[in-house]
Amino acid sequence: MQQIKSSIARLDIRGQFMDYASKGYTATYLGKEAVNGKDYYKIKLGKTGEQTFTFYIDATTFLVHKIDAQIDVQGQDVSTEVLLEDYKKTPEGYLFPGTTTVVVNSGGMEIKSTLDKVTVNPVVDPALFQKP
Repeated sequence: MQQIKSSIARLDIRGQFMDYASKGYTATYLGKEAVNGKDYYKIKLGKTGEQTFTFYIDATTFLVHKIDAQIDVQGQDVSTEVLLEDYKKTPEGYLFPGTTTVVVNSGGMEIKSTLDKVTVNPVVDPALFQKP
């Protein structure tokens, strides 16, 4: 049950920052940090008694570069990081990370996904949702 509860925050497609206060989060500015010669703002977002996230936001572009989180996996806290890179703009002007890498630090596991194309609000034939 705890694993499901901790996963809910990651299911919000708009991200945890959008309307964070109304979702019960508190934001704490942790200062600037230089990583590989680039400055990032560090912001901790959390709820009392629940999972916290530390966001690294590019000080020049204001895009999220990395998210650190402790997640509950079968009752154990596991340190993870999500790297968001190679942002691409859709014709509508939305920005999406072209490459997302999830690193589970305690197990040495890495999952990398790459987006070639993002289509915003495509027309979908309703027949796809009818019972066969």
